[in-house]
Amino acid sequence: MRMAKRGDDGFTLLEVVLALVLIGLAVRYLMPAFSGFLVSDRYLTHRQEAYLLAAGKLEEIIYQVEKAHEGDFPAPWAHFHWIYRVERLGEGLVRHELTVNWRETVGERRISVSRLQFE
Repeated sequence: MRMAKRGDDGFTLLEVVLALVLIGLAVRYLMPAFSGFLVSDRYLTHRQEAYLLAAGKLEEIIYQVEKAHEGDFPAPWAHFHWIYRVERLGEGLVRHELTVNWRETVGERRISVSRLQFE
């Protein structure tokens, strides 16, 4: 009858515990970075949507398709609110500005799009 050698039995309990501790430490330090990435990704997605919505709405207002000066976008962008302002700068120059606001977990965010036009 042949007996197994001492080194061929597999991992020791100490090795398994040490590996679990190292994995736990790695997860502990990587989770905040991953969470920060998700928040940043959500913010950039909302910012891009807000910019595209603002640019489109500003064109609608300038070409008089939209008559209102404030409102909410339809679903699925109902969490975005827009405000339009016009400023006459003199000598026929007009500045059109549209601001889009939205709420996130860190607070209210805003983006503005403007256009100069000669009338």
